[in-house]
Parts: sequence; structure tokens; C-alpha cells
Amino acid sequence: MIQIDELLIRMPGLNEEEGRRLAEMVAEYLGAHLPEGISEQHISTLNVQMQLHSKMERDAMSVAIAEQILQQLKVTIR
Repeated sequence: MIQIDELLIRMPGLNEEEGRRLAEMVAEYLGAHLPEGISEQHISTLNVQMQLHSKMERDAMSVAIAEQILQQLKVTIR
């Protein structure tokens, strides 16, 4: 099981509902692409910073964000 207590995405131009949907899409992607054994780890904080082009489609944004989180998780759980 994966549990994300808080996922903050700061992105100008998104309203609350759009931000919530983007976060849901990120969480869905993460759930489907977690590396084996990650569910047994506890990571108190993971800080991921990145810049995305505001014209990106939401699907592409969610994948880019999730992939960056996955990269950080892989580095953190080593």
C-alpha cells in the first residue's frame, strides 16, 4: 500500500478542482508504477521541484510529475 499524506503542487493557472484532478492523476500513475519493495518503506518527506511548461497537456504533466517522484524515491530508498 502507498499512502501519500500530503501532495502539494504549486502551479499558476490551475484552479482548486484542476489541481485536485492533477494530483489524483499523479497518484494513480504512482500506484501503477511503483518499484517492487517500495511499499515497505517509510519516507517522511520527499521534496521534488521541477518546472513544467504551462501549455503541457494535463496527462503529460501528471506523468512528468509522477516520473520525477519515482526517480526521487529510487534514490531515497537505496
